[in-house]
Amino acid sequence: ALPRVSNSARGGSAASKMRLRTLEAARALAEAIGGGDEALLEAALSEARMASVQTSVVEEGEDALRRLGAERQLLEVAVTGDEQQLTVALAIAKDASVSVAKLREAEG
Repeated sequence: ALPRVSNSARGGSAASKMRLRTLEAARALAEAIGGGDEALLEAALSEARMASVQTSVVEEGEDALRRLGAERQLLEVAVTGDEQQLTVALAIAKDASVSVAKLREAEG
């Protein structure tokens, strides 16, 4: 869990304001990682990069974004019935660590 930001930090020096921005961006990114909204996650990742959030947290967000994109693509392809596209989408989804349950759902 990320530390809470005290109200006293809000009116401090430039360094404390940057630290506050970093903490807020990291918290927003953590919340977006737990959600399922690609657009929100992309925005949180952008803000996290600009606020110099720890690299490992940004990478976790990037992985989550890849996973969400792969899940969306997999479900879109699954309804078409195109076996060749489904095979490719399944490979991408597996590489992006999409859950086994979603993989099985797409495989039908």
